[in-house]
Amino acid sequence: MFRSGLLCLAATLLTHNLSGATAAALELAPADLAIILKADGETRITFDPILMPPAWQNRIAKAFQPTPVGDAFFAESPEASWRLVAVRLAPCQPLIGYVTPLNDTLCFPQLRLVWQPIDATYVDPKFRYMADDRAIHALYEILPDALLTPAESREWLRTKALGTGMNDEDRARFVHLQQRLLEGLRQSILALRMDRDESLYRDLGLRPEFAQAQSAEAFVGALQAFLHRFATPDQLMELTAFSLPEGRMPPLLDEWAFVAFQPAERGKDLAQANLVIRSARDGRPLFDYGKDMTVGARYETESLIAALPGLPKADQDEIRATVILNFPDRARLEARIADPRQTHVAHTSCASCHKLNKPAFDFHNLSYFRDHDITVSARVRGDVARELQWLRSIP
Repeated sequence: MFRSGLLCLAATLLTHNLSGATAAALELAPADLAIILKADGETRITFDPILMPPAWQNRIAKAFQPTPVGDAFFAESPEASWRLVAVRLAPCQPLIGYVTPLNDTLCFPQLRLVWQPIDATYVDPKFRYMADDRAIHALYEILPDALLTPAESREWLRTKALGTGMNDEDRARFVHLQQRLLEGLRQSILALRMDRDESLYRDLGLRPEFAQAQSAEAFVGALQAFLHRFATPDQLMELTAFSLPEGRMPPLLDEWAFVAFQPAERGKDLAQANLVIRSARDGRPLFDYGKDMTVGARYETESLIAALPGLPKADQDEIRATVILNFPDRARLEARIADPRQTHVAHTSCASCHKLNKPAFDFHNLSYFRDHDITVSARVRGDVARELQWLRSIP
């Protein structure tokens, strides 16, 4: 965990790196929306009481007990091995739970954090860093109080709560405040840049600040300060975790357990949530997996396969169009699942969204897999491309 002095130093470096005028002239780039951190080295962000409260860890560990993972989630990957490997900014997360032209207007900014355990093993003559095959994904709503006036913040929340019930005046007010909110967030994201060369941020990959030790340390300190502002427990929307069972041989095990949570007590604790596939047509539940699901790269859960014939024909067709039920479905459905305009995350299964990588038993959408380089899945690429296009369309 970084000392407050380092955070102050990072903030000072940011102040002197990009002036307000310079930042205003820049556009967000792929590496601003998908911030990827190194898997190795001591310059890192680890669990702390703000980003990963002990109560959350206890709930996650308890949720995996009835699954094939048992106590391996933290027993095999102890707290000290976990580190933040990626941060995703989704500037236009749809308010409406189904596909509609309104998704590009009625939306809000969301922050997504990806945690993964990395173990260092000494293999003469150096350390080898190996990622365990488990991860935690935490999704946060960017609350407006940090970027708008109190009156504007209250108005943003009021109009947002109306959803599809907004009248023309409400919608105009919502969009105006949305743009104000996004401008403040854009400036905060651009302030994380430690290099003036805009071209370094145009590709999805490791942040360029990690090329040098000094800029890496300053960047990680500044990023942690940013997260302590925008990823506090009271801003949590949902959290999911997935894992192999005990052991580190994914091709042979081919078994992954998923669990999900919603915030409780204003984010001080977690409440386990059911895993549900929802309709892209109207947002209603199509299938409920219950509190956990166990799947493989080559198969779906038995509960869904067994229930499918008894569902209404329209629901069957929709599930078959968005959920990878068997290995051949990967090629057939990859383009649709990877396209955020056709499929929201809630419209497919957790496993299907994580089955778009190569090799097939790599379930990590934006993190590290074993001793491989960073994984950036087709879904993440599709999301970032859509979000950049959307940002550039704002007047």
